Amino acid sequence: MSLNVNILGINLGFSFEDKMVEKKMQEYLGIFEVNRTSPKHTFSIRKDTILLDGVTMDSGFSPELPIIIIIRLFVCIKNLLLREIDNYLLIHAGVVQRDGKAYIFPADGGGGKSTLVAWLFLKGCRVLSDDVGLISLKDGLIYPYPLPIKLLNPPREVITSLLKNRDIIVEHFEFSEGILYYIRYKNPPLTGCEIGSFIFPRRTKTKKVCIRPLNKKELLLKLIPHCNNLYFQSREIYGFLFKLIEKVPGYELIYGGIEDLKGCSFLPTHEARNT
Repeated sequence: MSLNVNILGINLGFSFEDKMVEKKMQEYLGIFEVNRTSPKHTFSIRKDTILLDGVTMDSGFSPELPIIIIIRLFVCIKNLLLREIDNYLLIHAGVVQRDGKAYIFPADGGGGKSTLVAWLFLKGCRVLSDDVGLISLKDGLIYPYPLPIKLLNPPREVITSLLKNRDIIVEHFEFSEGILYYIRYKNPPLTGCEIGSFIFPRRTKTKKVCIRPLNKKELLLKLIPHCNNLYFQSREIYGFLFKLIEKVPGYELIYGGIEDLKGCSFLPTHEARNT
């Protein structure tokens, strides 16, 4: 194995045919603890195929675009974690930290959460993840999933501002859909954080920005579809989820686009609660 790491308690081994893919994955996964024992699962990444424990998980992509292999590999890793992780609730969300509290933005793919997270970073928030929120079933804290933030064809002003930040590394890759940017911290956050609130972004054609409090029922119904590993967990996970929404408020953020958020402070106060 050319790479062995422990991700959230699971020992994973990786082998690569493409040297560029190997180099990049060593950089991206280098933040995790090195695994010095035999891996529980092994990924074999060929030029046009990804295998997990000898079984094809994904294939058919062009070997001339290594970034596509990296994107697909991250998806395969995430899907494995969904089945294997039993000590975290995994939420498909962007997560930022401000003033010691974490704000979770659950959203579907393509819902703009990555751009929103990047914009909040520019406003002084610390990014914990742009894809997966890891809520510990043991202590109720949310932990970082410190992989690169992915931005496809973001507003120019966002990238211009990011390039000025000395605490991050910005990479870009060109392919058929445009330009994909990978943004990552030089020293990513790794410790758990108390949850401040859930904020569900909803893009509309309006230019107005509205933050609407959710009652407990609305919060539960909005949150469940984004709990990726809920159905792989035991029944106790539902009790944990009910207790979580009892103490953590939820909101819906309605806005037209990032440009409409200028001058707005929509992160709610810590004292806000559901009704």
